[in-house]
Amino acid sequence: MDLDESKKITKFETFALAVAAVAPTGSIAFNAVPAVPFAGINVPLAFLLGAIGLLFVGICFAELSKHISDVGSVYAYNQQALGERLGLVSGWTLTFAYVNLAVSCMGANTNFAHVFFAQLGFNFNNTIIAFVILLGAALVLTFGLKLTSKSAIAIEFLAIAILVVLTIIIFAKGGRDGISAQPFVPTHSSVSGIGQGMVFAILSFCGFEGVTTVAVRTKNPKRSVPLSIIVTIIFAGIFFVIASYMQVVGFGINHVSDFAHSSSPLNDLSLMYMGRPMALIMDFAILISSFGSVLGIMNAGAYMIYAMGVKKYLPRYFGKFNEKLNSPTRSIWLLTVIMAVAYLIFGVPYGPEVIYDNSSTLGVLSMLTVYGLACVGTILYFHKHRDTIKRSFIKHILIPVLGILVLVYPMWTNLYPIPDFPGNLYPYAVILWIIIGLVVYAIKKRRKED
Repeated sequence: MDLDESKKITKFETFALAVAAVAPTGSIAFNAVPAVPFAGINVPLAFLLGAIGLLFVGICFAELSKHISDVGSVYAYNQQALGERLGLVSGWTLTFAYVNLAVSCMGANTNFAHVFFAQLGFNFNNTIIAFVILLGAALVLTFGLKLTSKSAIAIEFLAIAILVVLTIIIFAKGGRDGISAQPFVPTHSSVSGIGQGMVFAILSFCGFEGVTTVAVRTKNPKRSVPLSIIVTIIFAGIFFVIASYMQVVGFGINHVSDFAHSSSPLNDLSLMYMGRPMALIMDFAILISSFGSVLGIMNAGAYMIYAMGVKKYLPRYFGKFNEKLNSPTRSIWLLTVIMAVAYLIFGVPYGPEVIYDNSSTLGVLSMLTVYGLACVGTILYFHKHRDTIKRSFIKHILIPVLGILVLVYPMWTNLYPIPDFPGNLYPYAVILWIIIGLVVYAIKKRRKED
């Protein structure tokens, strides 16, 4: 049955989902500080180089989405590029990435909510906060893509507007030690540190590809999806560079250690330059941005579960779409249950910060694997179709190779030096998940042959 065009999302709504999944305000609140010990005042340069590197990967997704529009995102792409087996590995791993990233986003949002309400004098239990967030996100998702995208973009743009105000004030006051181009000028001693700082910059972009999961629910997907991917990366890249530069000059080029030791840099800067009321407003901006990220990542995860159900790698029950509500309700609530169980097992005894740290590591390892497979798939897809599709050396060979090279460093830093327990087990968890996927593939293939 063809979907009613009125229920499909527009270009802007597609872009809204991509931006929500990246959650620029929340991401810069998470990832700037851990980059400082490595990159120092060159954090903005690390984010600039990270944005350029992720643009290579984004172009691969965009080029494939121009020619392939089916459920399953990178599963659909690599099914045609690398065959059914590696297509399944790609989609199966992406599903695992989204489930873990959704859990991590819930943990981060819970932590931000607890801090925000505590400053207002309310000491709510973290578990209650987490389940309110989870239920709220699930209900928004249940009532369709249009509500999800509109809610997400309204939330994120409000958060960005608040951060823009702080940025203007800091620049207008000349920062702590003056405005300088020095953060964009690397020194010999900072070169390797900038590379390590890029790891956190690259992690900030995770989720930009989430719109590929809803391609069949998008108007003119072969134009809307690739455009949303590229515009999101460029928009987020500019935002991250400006916001990280604002934090460096805000704390002061000669006081970068204050930045490195800040537990909440945007809150601290708000207090320094505009007082406690602005600090509360900034905490609210981070809170709503992180909730937007929960929406965006959960949406992508639910659609991947739905796609795996459609392709019969998960029970067909989850491959049913609720046309009335315009959402994969069964997949949404399965993901909601998984997230709830994960929080009960890990979040309740160890806290939201721990569940964020560990789930995000698992998610990132999985996502880096998927990004690499997408780059390889781009090369092989356009090679296979070179007689029918005009192939570009730059877009279909050079850029995918550069994308793979960019991914090597963050992947390596997640593997070596070997992390402490339980982080040392996470690469094996990803490998185990892939093996399970291959077993599922083999069972499905045998049943088909019988």
